[in-house]
Amino acid sequence: MTIDELDKYINNKIDKEGKFLIFTYYEIRVKMNLTKEEAMVVIDLIKRKLTNNNYSVLFPGDIYYKNSQQVRVKENELLVAIKE
Repeated sequence: MTIDELDKYINNKIDKEGKFLIFTYYEIRVKMNLTKEEAMVVIDLIKRKLTNNNYSVLFPGDIYYKNSQQVRVKENELLVAIKE
């Protein structure tokens, strides 16, 4: 996956899902057919782009609040991004 393809993928996800984004293990490792090392690079690039676009970025085990309920990022959710 090229940087341009990844950028388009992220922008499409933002267009569809808006202010609450979840990037799962299946989505990144299986659908994109990436190795563990490649997935780590992609996750870092996603994190940088979303952080630069004022999203809070969370990883497995982190806690956030949705609809007044405490939610923990699951192990299969490699990255959760929230824009408030």
